[in-house]
Amino acid sequence: MRMHDRNRGRRLLALRNLIRSETDTAKLMKLRKEEAALLMELGNPGEAASAAGRLLADYPDWPAGHAAAADIACRSGRWTDAERLFSRAAALNDSCGCPEASGRLRAGPLYRLAEARGDYGSCLALCTGTGELAGILAARASRHLGLAIMLPKECLEPLAGRLLILEQAWAGAATDLMYREALEWGAPEPEWRWRFIVEGIEIHMAAGGEAGDWRQAVAETACPVLDPRFGRERNRLALLTGLC
Repeated sequence: MRMHDRNRGRRLLALRNLIRSETDTAKLMKLRKEEAALLMELGNPGEAASAAGRLLADYPDWPAGHAAAADIACRSGRWTDAERLFSRAAALNDSCGCPEASGRLRAGPLYRLAEARGDYGSCLALCTGTGELAGILAARASRHLGLAIMLPKECLEPLAGRLLILEQAWAGAATDLMYREALEWGAPEPEWRWRFIVEGIEIHMAAGGEAGDWRQAVAETACPVLDPRFGRERNRLALLTGLC
């Protein structure tokens, strides 16, 4: 057993001891959510899904529990279940007065899962917020639907700004910034980074460039990327960029 797996195993034992002794309901819920996530990290998807299922059965109105179960479903490749669970988490966040949390789910995993199956109408319907990200995602969905779009000149929000660069590139703007943005992206939003890379390469090649120019960005993509398109796209881009 590798060292980090042994450490996780110790964490799991300690966590289960805490669960057995915890009497505060709010703390217990969080501990059990952590247990399910840790089981997934240890490579036990069946046990992780069972732990998440028990958590939802005991606390059916807890949005974070549904979101955690959805994340486990994504990591197991159960995309339909994941979308259902994310949708339920968003609805529960709405009902308990947490629109920002529901907005993050709709602009993140729910949007990408709808987009992955080509349901751009649902993507557009998910862009219900008034922030910069919602506006850029609405423009993205509209582009896919063949609708007229008006892009802003700039966005102050980091993710919205990066997706604006991508949409501007699709609209014919210069692509000089794209590769640097992909390399400097950092850890947040790996799924959106992957979309940026996939589409950036497509635009770059359409303009006469070589896929190999993006080799480092593809090589530095950490797995897993929780998007149903990732596996086949990663294999295709690995071939195109000379990684395999």
